[in-house]
Amino acid sequence: MTELAASSCRLHPDRPAAALCPGCRRYYCRECVTEHDDQLLCRSCMDAVRSPADRRAGLWEWPARLAMLGAGLFGVYTLFYFAGQILSWIPPDYHAGKLPWLP
Repeated sequence: MTELAASSCRLHPDRPAAALCPGCRRYYCRECVTEHDDQLLCRSCMDAVRSPADRRAGLWEWPARLAMLGAGLFGVYTLFYFAGQILSWIPPDYHAGKLPWLP
């Protein structure tokens, strides 16, 4: 029996190990490893491998998403506002007499 098959995950002791991280040489289950450059790395080794540019890009992720959400909500509000303005130009007597339930 191989050492991998007999091992359990470092973070989840009740789960069998699925991979040996080449960076820290510890065993992890499938949930705890990520593929990067054809290697399965644990979270701490993955953070060490990431470039500083990737880390800086991650800093602006939430503010950018918040700005996109605000722009989308503003766009939808503007669309409905102008649709309401256009519909308000219809004279009130336009539908009078055309439908039986309208006066």
